[in-house]
Amino acid sequence: MILKHSLILFIYNRPKFTIKLLKSLKNFKFKKIYIIADGPKQNDKDKIMVNATRLIIDKYFNTKVIKLYSNQNLGSKKRV
Repeated sequence: MILKHSLILFIYNRPKFTIKLLKSLKNFKFKKIYIIADGPKQNDKDKIMVNATRLIIDKYFNTKVIKLYSNQNLGSKKRV
């Protein structure tokens, strides 16, 4: 189904949930897709999880998406 609307996804450090979400959206074609991600906190585990989540986006979308990724953690209040 092709929709006239755009999609905005806020991702962070949850790769498993990101995969589930993307699978549920696979039957839709959006006009534009924006991916917004805050940067990782200053610990190794968070950096790994944030990068894993971003890699899923790269692998999943064949079409061009607009990525608004931050390199530093701003917190959800400032990032949104």
